[in-house]
Amino acid sequence: MLAPFFLGIPGLLVSLVFAFVLPVITMSLTFDGVGAALNPANWIAAIGRFGPSYLLLFAIVILTSLLQAGAQYAMKDHGPTFIGTLGYYAVANYLTIYNFYLMGALIHHKHETLGYFPSSIALREATEPDDDDALLQHVNLIARDDIPGATDILTERLREGLAPVPMHTRYRELLRAQDRLPELLVHGQIWIAALIAGQETRRALGVVQDCLDVDPAFLPDDPRTCGPLADVAAHSGMVRLGLHLAQGYLTTWPRDMGAPSYGLLAARLHDRLGDPVSSARLARRLLADYPEHPVRSDLEALLATLSPTYGASP
Repeated sequence: MLAPFFLGIPGLLVSLVFAFVLPVITMSLTFDGVGAALNPANWIAAIGRFGPSYLLLFAIVILTSLLQAGAQYAMKDHGPTFIGTLGYYAVANYLTIYNFYLMGALIHHKHETLGYFPSSIALREATEPDDDDALLQHVNLIARDDIPGATDILTERLREGLAPVPMHTRYRELLRAQDRLPELLVHGQIWIAALIAGQETRRALGVVQDCLDVDPAFLPDDPRTCGPLADVAAHSGMVRLGLHLAQGYLTTWPRDMGAPSYGLLAARLHDRLGDPVSSARLARRLLADYPEHPVRSDLEALLATLSPTYGASP
């Protein structure tokens, strides 16, 4: 208001710039305090995070300011003295509160960008924990005196369907504590299949490794589960695990259409482990068992890369 009075026409530009940053000053004052509200760098950073939404807010603030000026002219200055004044202040207060509401809505919409996180979520989780979290706490309490009873509670929960990882992990701990190894392997098969369906292949590999510690001959019971695990293990540097899965796939499902491909993978992994003899032997066997399969050219190429002694036909 004072800039045009002291600076004349250029002062109008100063007033416009100040009007532009006034909403962000108001919001900074509300959430960050006086220091942030008086810091121009904070204004620029906040406006940048709001993006185009701030321009829309500014346009609405200008519009409501014009409406307030119009209400003052029509009601307070040229209307009935008492009724006009009441009408003007009713409109002015309503529009002011409306502007504050829009500022709050914008902050709520952009709260993650601004770094604000509602404390109500954390308070609700603290006072009303998730059902599975509460159940797991109850199970841990029961397990102090009654491990089989705690295991039965988790068994019923896992039968209901999708459960969080900590619940599966605790269930396996309880089974292992009771030396219930067959049930541990059965749970492993079920959980591995669920993890593969949920695109959590690396976690599934961890479960496979845990089951192999119980039974070195363990293998996922479905080729749709075993195959992807073999691929990921081979490409993640877990060569021995990948070889076990690929070789197991070929041995368990030799008539499956994917068997030759996983046989080829097993042959390559033998070579990576420094065992060209086994690699060549398996490659030649696959050529004999699947003479018309498309992997034939890859098998021949593999044999050609091995030393003549190992790659040559017997």
